[in-house]
Amino acid sequence: MAIAVGDLENAVVLQTGFRLFFLGAAWFALAFMAVWGSTYFFHLDLGFGALTPSQWHAHELIYGYAGAVIAGFLLTAVASWTNQNTLTGVPLLGLFLVWTLARFGWLWGGRLADLAGLFDLLFWVGLSFAIGRPIVAAKQWRQLAVLATLALLTVGQGSFYVAALGWSEQSANLAIYLGLFGIVGLVLMMLQRVFPVFAQAALGTASPPPCPPWIDRIGMVVFLLFLVLFMLDIEWVYVSIAAAVMSSVLTARLWVWHVPAFWSMPLLWALYVSLAFIALGFALFASVYLWPQLYYLAVHAMAFGGLGLVTFAMMARVSLGHTGRNVRASRPLLGVALGCMVAGVLVRVLLPLAWPEHIHFGLASSLLLWSAAFVLFLWIYTPILSRPRCDGLPG
Repeated sequence: MAIAVGDLENAVVLQTGFRLFFLGAAWFALAFMAVWGSTYFFHLDLGFGALTPSQWHAHELIYGYAGAVIAGFLLTAVASWTNQNTLTGVPLLGLFLVWTLARFGWLWGGRLADLAGLFDLLFWVGLSFAIGRPIVAAKQWRQLAVLATLALLTVGQGSFYVAALGWSEQSANLAIYLGLFGIVGLVLMMLQRVFPVFAQAALGTASPPPCPPWIDRIGMVVFLLFLVLFMLDIEWVYVSIAAAVMSSVLTARLWVWHVPAFWSMPLLWALYVSLAFIALGFALFASVYLWPQLYYLAVHAMAFGGLGLVTFAMMARVSLGHTGRNVRASRPLLGVALGCMVAGVLVRVLLPLAWPEHIHFGLASSLLLWSAAFVLFLWIYTPILSRPRCDGLPG
């Protein structure tokens, strides 16, 4: 047994959090979308119990797929920020297995909802502890916003658990939107920190792209206001106003960050475009007051265009940088994969706007484009994530 545990401790995929969780996220992105397509188009009945198939779909995108990407990113980033270990070896494998068991549990819907919800809660609590311990030990209090977001997602997961058990009809949707906007907030916070650094490194400039402090301050206040108004179901005219202001703030950030040279760099323009899709999502939410039919297009602009594209791009960027590879090297297949993600968002969000009668074509096309992107990701990154760093350093 000691030998087996020692082998696990030394396994490449267990040396840092991003390796195992990024591989798991990519495989799950393929599997859960295949199940969703079978459910939506071919009426596959998996017996979701008190949940609807759409609620399962939304939950697994937000708390399942995105949860794994967040875990991989934060376990790696916090170790770098604090110069302290987060999780490696057997404890890392344990957290990953808890996440995996939750995914299988939700797949069986009502029959295993109690166990699935329990495993998901254990995952979020475990991740929060693994992230919180080094942050507190290093006294990096500015990172408490990250812990607050994880706490929000833990509460959201608990709310979804209550719905899955049949105790509340409303708490599932509450959990879905709490999770979606919680992760959008985390994405905005991370992009605010990392995009200028990534841009400076990729462009080889002496300083990062500027961003006036007022944009960050106003953006944070308006985002929190939008979140409160939306979650409390305040009269929609006020939600729309907050969404319009938020879209304007993000557009201002896009304007000051824009550098024509980065359009030749897929890992950079993908992050930029994901921010543009989030801005589009807020603009569509602002329009819902006049055109209610835009509601779910706004949701998908944020979920697919914001959350989906940015997590894909971050996995691609982090996997290269933290395995000692050149992030500026040309990788044509990666550009194709990112192009598939962008095309998927366009046919899912903009096609129904232009031709509502072709919505099913848009849904099917976006599903296939999402799947193609992750097939390419696994083709490119499985060798990278499962082998030692190319520079011989640990990690």
